[in-house]
Amino acid sequence: MVSEETQKSMVALGGNPSEGPGRLSCVSLCVADLEASLGFYRDVLGLSLQVRERMDAEAADALWGVSLDAPETAIVGRPGVDTGMIRLVAYDSPGERMADHATAPWDTRFFDVCIGVSEMDRALRLAAEAGFRPDTGPVEYQVEQLPGVTLTEALVSDPDGSKVALIQTRIAGREVDPASPMFTEVATATQVVADADHTIRLYRDGLGMEAYADMWLTGATFEELIGIPHGARFRLSLLRSGTSTSGKIEILNYPTLTGRDFGTISAPPRTGLFGQTFLVGDVKATYGRMIGLGAQPMCEPTPLRLPLLGARLGASVRTANGLIIELTQS
Repeated sequence: MVSEETQKSMVALGGNPSEGPGRLSCVSLCVADLEASLGFYRDVLGLSLQVRERMDAEAADALWGVSLDAPETAIVGRPGVDTGMIRLVAYDSPGERMADHATAPWDTRFFDVCIGVSEMDRALRLAAEAGFRPDTGPVEYQVEQLPGVTLTEALVSDPDGSKVALIQTRIAGREVDPASPMFTEVATATQVVADADHTIRLYRDGLGMEAYADMWLTGATFEELIGIPHGARFRLSLLRSGTSTSGKIEILNYPTLTGRDFGTISAPPRTGLFGQTFLVGDVKATYGRMIGLGAQPMCEPTPLRLPLLGARLGASVRTANGLIIELTQS
């Protein structure tokens, strides 16, 4: 397939090492039915249950700015991998579905999580057998910044309508490793923003991540996959922590398309993607940097008790597009 038009942006790539980059421990989403969600993420996508327990109500209220009962949580991931996990949060009285508010792919919000697959046809067959058929795709494409790489992608919705991107990566001249897992942990967490440069600075200068790719994309492939209008262009930026292949951040910006602002919608107990948890070396310093870069303060550095991690110093901020970023002492 002819590669899509790409154009390097003027954004400054690189990172701020400070005390070491923050690592994306997990993404969080509220769910209406914990068993149904485990049926998707654990039983279909093959992620292992790491822990299942009630979260301390005071910790949840402080981090997420709510005043509700203690939610039941389940954290799933790949054994031996402490990044790219998924935290499912279930309140006794779940709110409305955030997916029902989304009217366009360019609405500013936490858009999806990307999970790598070793064999797309088999992955989609397994999902379909469990009742989860792709919303769009699969489509195959290439980008100029990844010579020799062919990507195949499909979007699937979980039981609450949250988007999961399944992506198979094939490299010219390299056979698929038969030992590769059918599904990986969260490789990339994608969000749509109104100001890409501001968001890049938040992750790069606030969390110390490395901005390693920045491009403009357009073409029929993305019109089919994402549902953008014919001829529309969008900016895609990627950040990572060190050399990890999981827990990356993907930022999408549609400069000519105006979407709805989810800043006041993306919050528990509404069901859907709402947050990211980063393990950082210095919570107080990172929190201060994030506030200095324009993040909205939510929870100042406070001793908290968290599922899987136990007693840790934690804090949280909210981004301009409504996403809650938790900072937890590594």
